[in-house]
Amino acid sequence: MKMARDFKRNSNIFCTRIRLEGHVCIRLKNEDRVIKIGDRLEEILGFVFPIRLSHAKSIFEEGKEVFVKFGGRLNKLQAGAKVIFHVSGEKLLIGEATIKSIERTTPDEAWKKYGTRLFLTRAELLEYARKSPLGEERRKKDLTVYVLTKVKKYKKPIFPKRRMTIAGYYIARDEYLSLRAHP
Repeated sequence: MKMARDFKRNSNIFCTRIRLEGHVCIRLKNEDRVIKIGDRLEEILGFVFPIRLSHAKSIFEEGKEVFVKFGGRLNKLQAGAKVIFHVSGEKLLIGEATIKSIERTTPDEAWKKYGTRLFLTRAELLEYARKSPLGEERRKKDLTVYVLTKVKKYKKPIFPKRRMTIAGYYIARDEYLSLRAHP
């Protein structure tokens, strides 16, 4: 059995590639920034969030830079990751931003701290805290706050190559570069 090792720096990931009998296995020191796509591992660049058109307007036209989301914190996201916005119903990617900071808090604390910087009005935030978009009562009361920077609306919306889920999905670096190269 022949084994060869090489070390490669790829962005923020330092990895070891081991070749065993024609197969490539990758062990990553920073595995929390990696997703499996098909049979390969790829570096996570960010997350695609589904939003309503009215919320897209508050982010891109009114300059609201604080985005909130219920559900478990997306552990693979950290400051510096991309957020890409998918307009529900339109099935288009319309813009992106970079995460400046992430924190978990209650809706009341989020409103006290960020107020009108939130992409939702106070009434929308309270309704969102009470019921999910599917109309179900919320069990968990904490939300994740994403403070955004470098908010940019695309000149021309992009058709996503993947089907949107209700929660959104992680996007790998290669997939992002492919989207941006072929609008």
